Amino acid sequence: MAASSDRLPIIDDDASLATRAAWLYFAAGLTQSEVAERLNIQSTKAHRLIARASREGMIRVFVEGPVAECVALENTLAQRLGLSFCRVAPDLGEGDLPLKALALEGASFFRQILERGDDKVIGVGHGRTLAAVIEQLPRTPAREVQFVSLLGGLTRKFAANPFDVIHRLSERTGAEAYLLPVPVFANSVADRAVLMKQYGIADVFALARQASLLFVGIGQISRDGFLVSSGMIKPEEVVELKRVGACADLLGHFFHEDGRVLDIDLSARAMSMSPADLKQHRIVAIAGGLPKLTALRAVLRRAGLPELKDAARLQALRQALVAARDDAEPDWEAIGTPIAALLDTISLAHPRPAPATLSGPAPGAAEIRPGEYDPGGDDADPDLGDAGHRERECPAIRAADGAELIASDDHGRIPGQGRRIGRVVAQDRRDECAYRPP
Repeated sequence: MAASSDRLPIIDDDASLATRAAWLYFAAGLTQSEVAERLNIQSTKAHRLIARASREGMIRVFVEGPVAECVALENTLAQRLGLSFCRVAPDLGEGDLPLKALALEGASFFRQILERGDDKVIGVGHGRTLAAVIEQLPRTPAREVQFVSLLGGLTRKFAANPFDVIHRLSERTGAEAYLLPVPVFANSVADRAVLMKQYGIADVFALARQASLLFVGIGQISRDGFLVSSGMIKPEEVVELKRVGACADLLGHFFHEDGRVLDIDLSARAMSMSPADLKQHRIVAIAGGLPKLTALRAVLRRAGLPELKDAARLQALRQALVAARDDAEPDWEAIGTPIAALLDTISLAHPRPAPATLSGPAPGAAEIRPGEYDPGGDDADPDLGDAGHRERECPAIRAADGAELIASDDHGRIPGQGRRIGRVVAQDRRDECAYRPP
């Protein structure tokens, strides 16, 4: 009889861990304690795994097998993206949504976290991938751990109810679990504020802020994504998300492809921790598959700068910032040197705004009149006197060092700053005023 293609492959977790431990110890050159920390296991278990790898003939000139390739990719990704932790799951040939591979790898990681016992409060998100992970998690007693929901979980469809994730997790571990019986998104920002004040809700959020680990999924923005299929948002809201450039979702917050967290109304209504709160936590996100590639890249761009893992560089930056803050007469050249060195290592890609569209026909030359300036008006600077009209005619003023200071009106500037710059340049370089057409 042919085996069902839906049947999960039989994988020896300890054998896989032994391979990883052997690769990290013999190929990457980590100590046994560093291997234990990397794999989230006890040092004694790391020793046993390495001994098993040697005993069973895994150690030759290099570690063979697909898992070794995964570990090599993990090291490369962690180094390039500034990650403190990375796991790569072997490809099981599942297609676009590799739930089996992610579930097996995620369950193995989660079991190791529970066995290690360092994390007493663990925040949990929801989604199809996390549900698959918990489904593969063996019974692992963890009665000293508290699990807490990181996002509201009331949905229109019971089959997609996120409470099922944390409820199953509590069943598998015997641990306490704290739920958020509120919608994923409130109807308005005002409604969110009201819900946050309800009895018990604020306490759950306070517990979530105490979590030492957040275990979450990464969502893609599409009409067939989990947010829509579960009834959390409407299809027309997906259209709006795509219009503003959203391509990824993490706990109700949306990311642009360049890594920016978008400040939009839907995020402001999310019943979850704020982005500022999330920055204070260790976050382990699990996701995979080609359709989520853009979403993964967007979120990983927020992970950090790998350059700051260099202790000497980080210390130099700290000293420079402290000097800029505390020194009575800062040495700006010395302060700027480590900052400039850091910027030289970063590839900057600024998003290009969409071309502006005209709301009507452009005015003809005869319709354009020179502007008028009232020296006695509210926006006038008495120190400049009759220089006001000259400022309107000379929007670009060249300073002594060749730099140009662009003069404008007061809209959107820091009060007094534009005037102060204008005074200095107007007094020092009145004769170097250059007119440029708009």
